[in-house]
Amino acid sequence: MNDGRKDSTNSMAMFVPIEAVAKQYNVSLSTFRKWVREGVIPQKCYVKVGKTFRFSPDAVAAALLNHRDLNSKDDDDPFDGLDKRTSKLLFDEP
Repeated sequence: MNDGRKDSTNSMAMFVPIEAVAKQYNVSLSTFRKWVREGVIPQKCYVKVGKTFRFSPDAVAAALLNHRDLNSKDDDDPFDGLDKRTSKLLFDEP
């Protein structure tokens, strides 16, 4: 029966602890915390509950996909510009 109140279990299920999102992206807690401090993960992606933070997995995914520093092309790529013949010579076994 719906009495007009929000179901708190459903609304809190959308937010997970930092350990869960760090594990999802295979990064350390330190790295994920750094992303939060540096704004890679913006404030709209999490809520603070007491002394802990809870993250929206969907919002984190969108933030990581849209963050330019994480998705920019590495200018120091030593293999950039190699044609297929050159890379074949370098990396294929004889």
